[in-house]
Amino acid sequence: MKIQEILDFLKKEQKSAVYDGDPIELDSFSDIKRVCDRSVIWIKSKEFLTESIASELRNHENVLVICTEKADCMKNCIVTPNPKEVYFSILKHFFEKKQERTIDKSAVILTDKIGKNVNVGPLCYIGEEVEIEDDVFLHSRVSIEGKCHIGKGCEIFSGVVIGTDGFGYYREREVLQRAPHFKGVIIGEYVDIGANTCIDRGCLNDTRIGNYVKIDNLCHIAHNVCIEDNCVITAGTVIAGSVQIGKEAYFAPGAIVKNQVPIKEQAFVGMGAVVTKPVEANKVVAGIPAKV
Repeated sequence: MKIQEILDFLKKEQKSAVYDGDPIELDSFSDIKRVCDRSVIWIKSKEFLTESIASELRNHENVLVICTEKADCMKNCIVTPNPKEVYFSILKHFFEKKQERTIDKSAVILTDKIGKNVNVGPLCYIGEEVEIEDDVFLHSRVSIEGKCHIGKGCEIFSGVVIGTDGFGYYREREVLQRAPHFKGVIIGEYVDIGANTCIDRGCLNDTRIGNYVKIDNLCHIAHNVCIEDNCVITAGTVIAGSVQIGKEAYFAPGAIVKNQVPIKEQAFVGMGAVVTKPVEANKVVAGIPAKV
């Protein structure tokens, strides 16, 4: 691909980008630590431009660097305030292969409420009360049961379980009895759910996941939890029952939130934090127990 093709694409996508360099052609992408000829790379900021990387770039005249500011070692670069966004949008447009969408014969599908352009991978199970909107991609061995609604454009990776009973019990004559779960799971649009994550259905209120939420592998989201739009839940996070999470909150790996503790919008929960008290908007908490 030619530089002008990239610039035309970025202009169409209305991304801020200024080119400085020669009219080179590219056919691949690479990492800054392993630069390849005729490739596009990105550098997060000037702090990441080490002397070894700068030396490597001086040896490659036909490499395109996506960066926040040009350095002397760069022959060709696109300067932008958002290099990661620009770099991966280029890769997605020019290099990513579109996934074919099929309904695998080994899948068990008991519902007729499935939209258009949906992929159902091998050995999936979809219960009779499940509703799936258009453009959803289910990878292999996904299990969805109960009153679950999956919004359009979601991608759900292998081994995810959605809609089983939450962990709720009461004592009857000193014997633990499981509390019945009458509600379901409502998942918004363009949500990603990583491999082997579990999302429980609600007991008296639906478990809700907002639009554009991104959930990593091996997470647990308990019954009655509500996660608003654009939150990020990274690997190993455990969110106990009835937690309310505001928009754009971020959970670093291994975070744990006690049941019924609210997390307000744009809060940041650090690695391995154990949250036992409410977290206010825009606050960063870390530690055990978590503190601001």
